[in-house]
Amino acid sequence: MAITPETQIVLDIDETLVDSTKRHHSKLSRAGRLLGWTDMPNLEDFLRLGGSHGAFGQYPGYFDLNARMCAAEWFNRNMEVLPEALEVVTAADAMVAFYLTTRPDVIAALTAEELEKHGYPQREVICRPADIPVEDTTPWKLSVLKKKASELGKPLLMIDDSVPLHQAILEEKDPNIYTILYAGVRTPRGNGEKTWGEIQTILKNLR
Repeated sequence: MAITPETQIVLDIDETLVDSTKRHHSKLSRAGRLLGWTDMPNLEDFLRLGGSHGAFGQYPGYFDLNARMCAAEWFNRNMEVLPEALEVVTAADAMVAFYLTTRPDVIAALTAEELEKHGYPQREVICRPADIPVEDTTPWKLSVLKKKASELGKPLLMIDDSVPLHQAILEEKDPNIYTILYAGVRTPRGNGEKTWGEIQTILKNLR
C-alpha cells in the first residue's frame, strides 16, 4: 500500500464504527411479525445473507419499511459502538478527514451528534443524498472520494466494510484514493480484510 504520511482517513459508519446489525435484525423481525411475515431469518442467516436486503428483500413491503426505519431518529439513536474502532480512530484523530456513509442525508446532523457523543472525532458527515438509491452506493462513494481528494489536495484512505467499494477503489487505481477493507460482521472473508488491530498498525506507520 503506497500511502504517505499526509494521507487523510475517511470512515464508513455502520458495521465499521458502530454495530447496527443486531438492532436492524431485531426491529425488522418485530415489524415483520406484525405484518404477518413468516419463516423469517434468524440473526445468523441475516449475516450469512449479507444484511437486510438479502435476508428480508422477498417480503412484501420490506423496502419501504426498511427505508423509513433507517431514516428514523429512534432507530439511529444510541447505536452500540465498536470499542476497538473507537480506540483506533480517536488515536488517529489528526488524520481523520470526514465520514462517508450510506445513511440517508436526512439524518446527517443526528449521525454527527451521535458520533461526537460516543467520542469519535467531530468531522463532516457525508450521507447518501435522496436521489441516490442504495444500490448505487458504491459509485456514489467513489465519486465523493475523488471530488474530496481534489478539493483537499491530499490522498484519502477509505476504511469501509464493503467489498464492492474496496474492489471498485482498487480497480480505479486512482493515486489519491486508497482503501482498507474492514473485517465487519457482514464482510465476506478472503478479500484482504483487516481487523481494527491490523488497521491500527498500518496507521501508526503513517504517523
